[in-house]
Amino acid sequence: MSIMRSMRRSREKRLPWMIFTIVVGISLIGSYAMWAVPAGQDGSNGLAPGTLEGFKRYQELQTMIRDYSQALKANPDNIAMWLELANAQYDVGVQNINAGNSPGAVAYFSDAVKSYEKVLEKQPDNVDARVDMATAAFYAGLKEIARDNFEKAIAANPNHLNARYNYGIFLVTAETEYQAAVAQWEAALALDPPKDMANNLRQWISEYKGK
Repeated sequence: MSIMRSMRRSREKRLPWMIFTIVVGISLIGSYAMWAVPAGQDGSNGLAPGTLEGFKRYQELQTMIRDYSQALKANPDNIAMWLELANAQYDVGVQNINAGNSPGAVAYFSDAVKSYEKVLEKQPDNVDARVDMATAAFYAGLKEIARDNFEKAIAANPNHLNARYNYGIFLVTAETEYQAAVAQWEAALALDPPKDMANNLRQWISEYKGK
């Protein structure tokens, strides 16, 4: 796996689909229904392209994007819905990367950036959303937005593992700032990451420290 594809997302778990359809139905008739998105971990960003499971997931995400976009026309202040839309757009972007469709990936990541911006307008302290927006901006080629939001996220929460991890990848691949990347990865390693992330971090630190 390339270093770019090693980026992690800081997302919350998705709403159960049945709950989503009920709430969207309510919002479409003019009620400003809000819901809480439960916290959780989800390290994977997409399924392998060309598999039945991956195709089903792609179809589900496309349906979610369509339905959330429609629902937000009636309920544009529903921040949780904007976050779900952003996450779905991000995930389709990842699937396009996995399938080798770079133009498609850029389009979806660009849309995800716009949706995350809607979240951050109302929730500027949502560091997870800011890290995910920075990562989406990186994939979309929006380097200034990516750098600015990685740095804001780390300033707000220096112990945010994915912010440090992903910012290091950005610094290596987008800016060739190797020692700055190593500093981010060393800080991430000090946060006691999961084994697979720790292995990546040690490998990258060793590879780039002397460059």
